[in-house]
Amino acid sequence: MPRDERSDTERLDLYIARVRQCLDSRLISSGSLQSQLSLGFSSNRLEVSTYNPDEETLRAFLLTFRQFISPKEDVYVNRIVNLLYPALDSAELRRLLRSAREGWLGARAVGGVRLTIDGHDVAPEHALDLWINGVYFHNDRRKLQELQSYGPLGIHFARRQVLDYLIDATNYVTYIADVIIRARSQGLLHI
Repeated sequence: MPRDERSDTERLDLYIARVRQCLDSRLISSGSLQSQLSLGFSSNRLEVSTYNPDEETLRAFLLTFRQFISPKEDVYVNRIVNLLYPALDSAELRRLLRSAREGWLGARAVGGVRLTIDGHDVAPEHALDLWINGVYFHNDRRKLQELQSYGPLGIHFARRQVLDYLIDATNYVTYIADVIIRARSQGLLHI
């Protein structure tokens, strides 16, 4: 069914179903969505070690997850929040939703660590876009070249940024689903 033909209720139901699908994924259920980076220094040497989840598991998770960050999707998180906010009959839930959105905006812009490569800040959302469209799902040559231009150490840091972003984003989309479920159960959602 094309997006334009879904009712608001159907969009919220689909959103909750997709969140559950992500939470049931092997990446989440196994606890593999982690971001670990260790830096070690000795007299003239820098050692970097990182944890990376299994690539196939990550790719499988991203198949569903990317719907939350794709503006053309029915479950695009900003679309869902914009639909949800005015339909809530609770000042407290609206306040919590605003607060969560402010945190999310900060995570999208900077994340846990500011990454600057060749004098240019790399937002976590942009790093994920490079991986999704240059590596995982599409063959965008410019995005792959940009990622490769970061060099081995820059790619490590961009990867950490992507994993941190995925953790933050998963927490955010899950929180929104929880608000929907809570509001429905309390009769505070008028959609």
